[in-house]
Amino acid sequence: MQKVERVSATGKYFKDLFDGIVAIYKGMRLTFIYMFAPKVTEIYPDVKRPLPQRFRGRFAFLYDKEDGHMLCIGCYACVKVCPPQTIVLETHKGEDKKIKVDKYDINIGECISCSNCVEVCPVGALEMTHEFETATFEQSDLFYDMHKLAKYVEKPNMYIPPEPPKIKK
Repeated sequence: MQKVERVSATGKYFKDLFDGIVAIYKGMRLTFIYMFAPKVTEIYPDVKRPLPQRFRGRFAFLYDKEDGHMLCIGCYACVKVCPPQTIVLETHKGEDKKIKVDKYDINIGECISCSNCVEVCPVGALEMTHEFETATFEQSDLFYDMHKLAKYVEKPNMYIPPEPPKIKK
């Protein structure tokens, strides 16, 4: 038969009191240690962390810097490959029988930043930027047209593969 220990109410009270004092001591000791340790907090708006090369933020609609014409040829590949179907593209045939883009809209609020549209573009007319601060108070501000997405570049940025790892010797 097992031996049962009986603890008086006074003994239990002092045991609980002692356990509470030990817990407070451990917490205060940890707080005191971190009080003098170097701070690791970053001041976000003033100091921004460097983003990885392949970070996918908001994308940009590229225009040629020399003549100001858009690089998009209106092939609808980005519209077809977009999983949430957030891209709206409207085109027409111009007098020179080339396709002209009338409308290129996207709802950034529904965009999942998968970059499928960037990878599938045959002429590199889209690019993922490092801009990630797209928060707004109005949902209507999340609708971007081709002028709000505009970015003028020297030449289109096609998909950039990652740099090979450096071998340490």
